[in-house]
Amino acid sequence: VDRGEVMRAIAELPWHPTGFLADAGVRLAWSEPALGVLRASFDDGVTVCYVDFEVDPEGRVLAANAPDRPRGLGKTFVPTSWRGVFFDYQSFGRLHVPTRAEVSWLLPEGFFTYFRCRLTAFRALEGLPEAGK
Repeated sequence: VDRGEVMRAIAELPWHPTGFLADAGVRLAWSEPALGVLRASFDDGVTVCYVDFEVDPEGRVLAANAPDRPRGLGKTFVPTSWRGVFFDYQSFGRLHVPTRAEVSWLLPEGFFTYFRCRLTAFRALEGLPEAGK
């Protein structure tokens, strides 16, 4: 359960864009396994996971993918491919965030979309770090 929740929290970073900054206090290791892909890895010695973000040339996250997010099935959890897509980016002050998203399990019989949302308001709760610091 912890692993799945960490993966979900990482995948929600497009709605918390300052979390992508190296000094944001988020315990993630960042790598670029392929062109246009940014990997966020988490390892606290107990829970280990990663989420891959598909990023366009302007730096917008188009999708978050995990090949093995735990999915509840009866009384057990099954590693299952999982994907969230983000679109309709809008500016809110200095931040540019997606206003729509859909999240799906990638099952053998096809996508099972279980979450859709539309952001109607956005406000940063704390001051933003200065550029270049």
